[in-house]
Amino acid sequence: MPTSSDKKARGGGDAARTAGCLDLLHGDAKMAAAARSSVWAGGVLAQDSANVERAHAYNGLVVAALGLEDALLAGRDAEPELQALRSAADAADPFAAAMLASLPPGCTRQRREDGTVATESAVQQKLAAELDGLVAAAFVPPGGGLLGELVGQLFRKAYVLDPAAAPLEPSTPQGERSEVRSNLEALAGVLGGRGDLAARLQTLEGSLGGLCRERAASWLSEARDALVLQQTLRAVKARAQCLNSVLL
Repeated sequence: MPTSSDKKARGGGDAARTAGCLDLLHGDAKMAAAARSSVWAGGVLAQDSANVERAHAYNGLVVAALGLEDALLAGRDAEPELQALRSAADAADPFAAAMLASLPPGCTRQRREDGTVATESAVQQKLAAELDGLVAAAFVPPGGGLLGELVGQLFRKAYVLDPAAAPLEPSTPQGERSEVRSNLEALAGVLGGRGDLAARLQTLEGSLGGLCRERAASWLSEARDALVLQQTLRAVKARAQCLNSVLL
């Protein structure tokens, strides 16, 4: 029969074993907490690293867009800068990449046959240089041939291109607006650099007709392409700035 001393000894052993189990459980809890902390820290570091990479890509997109703008303003062939911008967009943002991929072909072929680049200022200068020829074309009778061209040149020399000047044109029924008048009023409206490129394009594209419009077709196309490229650049820069602000 166990004595009281034996019972005390067994009780002490049970207590020791219980304490040992508690110590093991406590140690396991500490290890689990440390593991969770390590996983959390690793996740934070990975997230920070990803944010840094994204910020670098977004900044690269802005730098590439500015590089293309500089090339266009300087009148250089902007094809290398355009390709660099497309590469930066591919690495940074699918939306910006899609905008650049949807550019019309004329926007990616900014160099003309004469070696100049179709920047906004160059397109404006081209219109000024072609204005006399467009006014002469406005006076050429339909199907006039060589004689009609001579008539157009003659009337151009006699005509003062001014918004307030009365057009030299054949008489038309009252209330009927002739093509000659529409063409001359549109050309007078852009004389001397009146309006920015978008306004001048809208004026001519909405009013010119006949031979005058045919002669202006090249300029209208270049103006549209220059404006589309300019607007796309602004949109890409704004997109990159918005993406950067999300990371802050």
